[in-house]
Amino acid sequence: MTTQPEQHWREHLERAAKAFIRTAVVIDNEAVLSTEPPFKSASNQGGEHSHEHFSQQAAIPDDDGFGERVDDDGIIMDEGEDSGGSGRNDRAGNGNGDDVKGDHQLDLRSMSEAFAKHGIVCGMMLPHMEGCAADIPGFVNRAVEFSLHADVVIVDWKLHEDKTGVDRASQQIIVKLLRKDQSNKGRLRLICVYTGDPVQDDPSRDTISSGLRGILEASGINSEVGTFEHWDGIGPYIKGPHYLIAIVKKDRGTTPGISEEGLPGFLVHAFTYIIDGMLPAFSVAAVAAIRENVHYVLSDFSADLDRAYIANRAISDPPGDVAEMMRKLLLAEFDGVVSAAGVTDTYLGVDALEKWCGVQSRFRDDTGIKTKNVQSTEELIKGLFRVGGAGEKGGDFQIKAEKRKRISYCLHQSDADSVMMEARFARMCHNKRERYGRNHTRDGWLPSLGFGTILKTIERDPQDPADQYLLCVTPACDTIRLQGSTRMAFLELRHVGSISPTNSGIKDKFNLILVCDDTDHQVAFMLEPRFEHVRVLAFDPRNGQISAQGDNDGFVFIEQNNNRWRWIGELRPERVQHELHNLTSHWSRIGIDQSEWLRLSGK
Repeated sequence: MTTQPEQHWREHLERAAKAFIRTAVVIDNEAVLSTEPPFKSASNQGGEHSHEHFSQQAAIPDDDGFGERVDDDGIIMDEGEDSGGSGRNDRAGNGNGDDVKGDHQLDLRSMSEAFAKHGIVCGMMLPHMEGCAADIPGFVNRAVEFSLHADVVIVDWKLHEDKTGVDRASQQIIVKLLRKDQSNKGRLRLICVYTGDPVQDDPSRDTISSGLRGILEASGINSEVGTFEHWDGIGPYIKGPHYLIAIVKKDRGTTPGISEEGLPGFLVHAFTYIIDGMLPAFSVAAVAAIRENVHYVLSDFSADLDRAYIANRAISDPPGDVAEMMRKLLLAEFDGVVSAAGVTDTYLGVDALEKWCGVQSRFRDDTGIKTKNVQSTEELIKGLFRVGGAGEKGGDFQIKAEKRKRISYCLHQSDADSVMMEARFARMCHNKRERYGRNHTRDGWLPSLGFGTILKTIERDPQDPADQYLLCVTPACDTIRLQGSTRMAFLELRHVGSISPTNSGIKDKFNLILVCDDTDHQVAFMLEPRFEHVRVLAFDPRNGQISAQGDNDGFVFIEQNNNRWRWIGELRPERVQHELHNLTSHWSRIGIDQSEWLRLSGK
């Protein structure tokens, strides 16, 4: 039974999902047009038990709109086939009104109207069954290209059966689509297998989900299985880091399922299982706000300003600075859109936190944090969320500074999990780009050496076999318009240790986390802005900048003395500026002779 906190949390996620989902595609080879108007009665308004009516069929054209001839039921015909409908394969029925016919058909009118009611653009791909059989690879590739940019993909489980009775087309579409998403660092994707075949809500008994999961695992696509609660006619779902596959029975009145009218509402609910978290819901809602308001942004960046931009670029040195300024202006417009939509308050505020806390199974109470008048860790977390880490002096939620990091332990299953996740979050906060971490670069892109670039030695000094890491602190204006040999200033980074599930208890101080190779191990460093850690390297610029060269393992910068340095990534400018300020402050200290008594009195 769904508890009230679970219901509130799911409604919170559905709000973000409804705002985000804008496109869906349907791939089904047995599409028909019913004569009955969509949403005819209250029972057909998209509820869990709504039923489709197939007692009558509309008179539809002989052409499906894509150059294919169709029969009286809207099924694409083979060449030379009579439109009376007798030439279809056995699974589609023999024109005598068998039950199996209705079980597998898809009502185009009801489907398109249902998605339109939810504000979702729905595209249809209606494959020719015999044509599909003649060229399955070609059909699969077309279906994947058709589906690539859709938020939701709905595919019939049996698009074509081979001689063994197995349909391989739908399986190949799903696998190929997820592989493409995987190569793009994980694109959010909801796939719905919408079938007339029986489904079971028990994963151990459902043949579709168990078979499909085995195919995914064999293809190197990680998955886990789960169940939707309180939905009739729904099989298990298969879930990965960035995708979810829902198995749904077509509702035809004979067995429980979900009708075309009810499908969009269910898919919005299913999408919440992909964005089940505060940060996923926030990011999805922010992207939705940008998409919703992109036309207003485009009106500001109109062609009327082309000449002004070109004039400014023509008289600027270097001219590329104006293009970079326009990029920042565009990002600022998007930031304003997200702010105006109230996304931050809605999805990251106190109300969202309380809903999130309501569905957590438990909080750890063994972390040694004690505060007066607070009875539980959940109460402590909610209180801190309102008043902040320091709290009111002497108040119920005040925690000593040295123990504030323990709050993270309360929220994770183990101390090691806490350190791993906090390290990931720190990287997201401070690292602009990562060669081996979360970012990916487009083909042909090369980094240039600039403010915030991080380098790692390739050839080690025999006298110092340890890897060396450097952070470029040369001001941005001194990294462009370069001519001849150029000396660049760096700060040394001191390696502290690796962070992993088996090695999370680093005792030394650190203030920077990087991923330094393709093992994805997070490495802790100490960045100390002191003059003894400053190094200067000389490079020869090309086209006014110091550019990297590509190799098999990423990007390399080469000094004038031919020492080679691996590009690791870049820090966000504000973080580097902070360290540069500390460095200059350290250099600008003034020592004076004074009364020691007076100096101590001021401490």
